[in-house]
Amino acid sequence: MEENFNLSPEEIEKIKQIYEEEEKQIKSMEVKPFPIEKLPKVDLSSVPLIEHIITSFANILQTEIVDIGLEIKEIEWGKIEFIKFKEFTENLGEPYYFIVFKLKPLPSYAVLAFKTGFLLDLVGRLLGGTEVLKIEKEIITNTEFQILKDFFNILFKSLEEEINKFFYVDIELAGTSTDKYLSRFNFSEKKVMLAEFLITFPESESKEKFYLIFDKEIIDIILEKAIGSEEEAGDFKKLIWENIKDTEIEFNVKLHAMPIKLEDILSWKEGDFILLEEFANKPVKGYIDDTPIVEGYLGKHKSFFALMFLRWLNQK
Repeated sequence: MEENFNLSPEEIEKIKQIYEEEEKQIKSMEVKPFPIEKLPKVDLSSVPLIEHIITSFANILQTEIVDIGLEIKEIEWGKIEFIKFKEFTENLGEPYYFIVFKLKPLPSYAVLAFKTGFLLDLVGRLLGGTEVLKIEKEIITNTEFQILKDFFNILFKSLEEEINKFFYVDIELAGTSTDKYLSRFNFSEKKVMLAEFLITFPESESKEKFYLIFDKEIIDIILEKAIGSEEEAGDFKKLIWENIKDTEIEFNVKLHAMPIKLEDILSWKEGDFILLEEFANKPVKGYIDDTPIVEGYLGKHKSFFALMFLRWLNQK
């Protein structure tokens, strides 16, 4: 059957002539490099640098918390998203306690947010208890906060370690608040990066949430510093391009059949020829995601069916 697809010498010569004429036109076209500098800004919620910091932070935290006697079975890092701080706090149900800190020398603040009930439960566990405390109040006292200091310090220390791999910071406690809008820190209207964590206690399998919240300005600066100088930024763009160009894309060549009646289909028998819409000496199109992008001639090369590239479609 394979020999039936071979073109005659006359057809091959005709295709060559057409190809040579088209090639002259193609060579006269101006070919521009890929405009890497015009790529849209990357959504920071998907930047591997930030995901790496958050994931590693969770892994270190899990080990370090055990060292102060808290048998927390599992810490999962949650989905990272960018959101207006006010939009986030307006959806909070139970009272939350906010620990505000600075990543010096960066501007602005970052926040750890916990349910007040969860922190009171932690106080009990740090004092040697195992039962969940059923204390209904919305304020953490100074004494309770001092008991929790080790827990907060572990979070700060672990976070420092991960961020310092890219940009040196020194975390300093700036204050605490039960005001969910953090008005005195001017947080309400800020756009923030929010990462949700789940902590599981082994005996109860209950899961408690806490949030790590960064002012977006801080993230922009960390990313900028991690990339470095303009020359290094150029290398970063090259790195992005190296990853982009290795992306696998499905390429298809479509050969369309002519409309056929059902009666004719049922009469097919072995050895019959089913004609396609494309003539053997006419170019066919290559598609990506149902969009035609190239045109060329169908033939054979090294025992494979092949498309001889003729032109990009819609070339300006």
